[in-house]
Amino acid sequence: MIILKAGILAFRELIKRLVDVILSSGRPAGALPTIQVVNPSEVRHDLPTQIVVSGCGFTSTRSVRFGHSLARYTVNSDGQLTATTPTVPTAGPVPLTVTTNRGSATGEFTFT
Repeated sequence: MIILKAGILAFRELIKRLVDVILSSGRPAGALPTIQVVNPSEVRHDLPTQIVVSGCGFTSTRSVRFGHSLARYTVNSDGQLTATTPTVPTAGPVPLTVTTNRGSATGEFTFT
């Protein structure tokens, strides 16, 4: 009897998830990512440095890039993440891109 009840509950959960997928718009729930503030907004190009990115929609972050270089990151909250800048060969401006399940946001960043 316990196995039958567990099977029925699992089947109900499966049907609920199937209905959610069918009725959803195809995009995961949550806010589109937005970058509002990067602190600091410039760092040395030859020294990995932690920066804080503030905005919204960061919960489902999949990657953080400085130009073409991937960065290590930690999502602190939906509105904030901490990233470690990669070392890059030359100084100059690069796009800072946060990619989530909902889309991407790009801000400006400068290596000195």
